[in-house]
Amino acid sequence: MVPRTRGSEIASQALLSKLTARGFGVDQSAETQKYLDYRGANAATFLEMDLLLRPDARKIEVLEEYLHNVQRQIGLTDKLTIQELERHVKEFMLSHRKLLGISGDDAEWLRDWLKAGPKPLRR
Repeated sequence: MVPRTRGSEIASQALLSKLTARGFGVDQSAETQKYLDYRGANAATFLEMDLLLRPDARKIEVLEEYLHNVQRQIGLTDKLTIQELERHVKEFMLSHRKLLGISGDDAEWLRDWLKAGPKPLRR
């Protein structure tokens, strides 16, 4: 079986509108698509209340970039490496799956990523 490279559930317009109402900028411009291509990413953030997304953004991608902004707001970006921040956000998403409305398929994708992804560094 070929591993999925993305979550299954497409981000709803309601989710994007809710984040926009909270002050987040959603950028799906052609320039953003080039940037995401360059990074080999489906979504990104500069941690400035911004969400750089593909036109077919997945719900877990949007939530992850939003939560990376939360990590910055609470000071985690000053304490953890990028690798640790990636694991932390995905573990948080799994732990709060029901609150975030993450589907079973997308929860499985997160578990697979955590299993295959880089292991946390011991301090």
